[in-house]
Amino acid sequence: MNLLELLSTHCNERGERPFLIEDSLTITYNQLSSLVVAAAKQFRRQGFLTGEAIGIHADNSGGMIVSLLGLIMAGCIPVILHPKLSDQRAIHILQQKGIKHRLINFEWPEPDESSSFMQDGDAAAAAVMLCTSGTSGKEKLVVLSHHNLISNVKMIVNYLGLTSADRILLSGSLAHGSNFSGVFLSTLYVGGTLVLYKDAQLPGKVLKAIAENEITYYSSVPTFFRYLIRNQRLKPVQVPALQKIQLSGEAVEPKDLIEIQRLFAPATIYYSYGMTEGSPRLTVLEQDKFYSKAGSSGRVLDEIDLRIVDETFLEQPVGQRGEIIWRGPNLMLEYYNDPELTALKKHEGYFCTGDEGWLDDEGFLYVTGRLDDMINRGGIKISPLVIEQVLLEHPNILEAVVFGKSDEKYGQKICAVLVAENGYTQCSSMEIQAFCRSRLADYEIPNEITWRNEIQYTHSGKRIRRELQIYSSERGSEI
Repeated sequence: MNLLELLSTHCNERGERPFLIEDSLTITYNQLSSLVVAAAKQFRRQGFLTGEAIGIHADNSGGMIVSLLGLIMAGCIPVILHPKLSDQRAIHILQQKGIKHRLINFEWPEPDESSSFMQDGDAAAAAVMLCTSGTSGKEKLVVLSHHNLISNVKMIVNYLGLTSADRILLSGSLAHGSNFSGVFLSTLYVGGTLVLYKDAQLPGKVLKAIAENEITYYSSVPTFFRYLIRNQRLKPVQVPALQKIQLSGEAVEPKDLIEIQRLFAPATIYYSYGMTEGSPRLTVLEQDKFYSKAGSSGRVLDEIDLRIVDETFLEQPVGQRGEIIWRGPNLMLEYYNDPELTALKKHEGYFCTGDEGWLDDEGFLYVTGRLDDMINRGGIKISPLVIEQVLLEHPNILEAVVFGKSDEKYGQKICAVLVAENGYTQCSSMEIQAFCRSRLADYEIPNEITWRNEIQYTHSGKRIRRELQIYSSERGSEI
């Protein structure tokens, strides 16, 4: 099956049901199909070629979604860039990869009732490219096939229990795999209704949109929910129609999951680990495991073979740390125009994530951090994530980032950058170290502690650890 067949199926079965709501505009599945056919013909008239990569650099809109599907119908491969990237940066990324065209404005085409233009798509062919930098900071274009995407969407829909009755809010960019597959394509797969909301930077307004549009499923990064925890303390959120909430995109603390569960009761909370290269989901932690599997990223999804290996790719026993590798039908085709990196990351059919973790005896995954973020202190490898989790148990600390810094005696010392909870004072370094001493090994206790008013995040909601590390090295202990 390819993505266009999903649209065709729903036109036959529920053509007059609404697919998209944008402000006062409602588009049914039949109307969407007519618009997509018109857009595809328009792109062909403009000279776009089968197999040609075409950049899309814009905020979410109905016109953008029609153009995205129209490009796929025309046999092109949309390359979705985050709208917050500057024009200069977006053009540079595309030019580096030899991509000539970038779409930034989208007008509604005249509907075309013909369906004869719909191509017989190969499920194994490239469908879209998503731009990701992961934690490396260098942008890569991940090529995902129709089969990759639909395989992962099936997994997501199955554990969430989505149906055609669901009303699903899209507030984040389609440049993120979680929004593209977990929201947009999941809606299309089940024949549900997608509600566009563009003011995602204001969580209070997002909650209002969820309530007013009777949204039943919402997905976002933990950063969004941490903001609510900080500002909605002790005050449950009033969104009565909301049934399911998905968190993904970065690590989330067990205490935050519990607090989110309390704030949004009776909605069910899900947390997942994944990556763009995985279309993107690999695991899910269901709400009933938040206590018994605290700190876990959840069980591995069906059809995915995930293992823990050492440096020689020898599989590790239960409870032993190593690199997380995996394979499955959702594994990307390649990094576009980068065969060397593709070969480096794929090993005997497995994708090498660069993440460290371990599996328990029930197959639940625990991610302990990035291998290249590990701190080497006197020959001992230390996970920043483990230290961050302990620091966040302190009642005065809202956010924490830990990293290694050059040290003449031990090779590296441990630095922690902290943000205080609203209304709480910044504790002394000695007080924080004393708190850690009862919970961590001596060699894991931060040597250098600084406080900031805020910590920056990437477009996808990940903390900018590497930039803090570089800045700290340049400025000494003054961050």
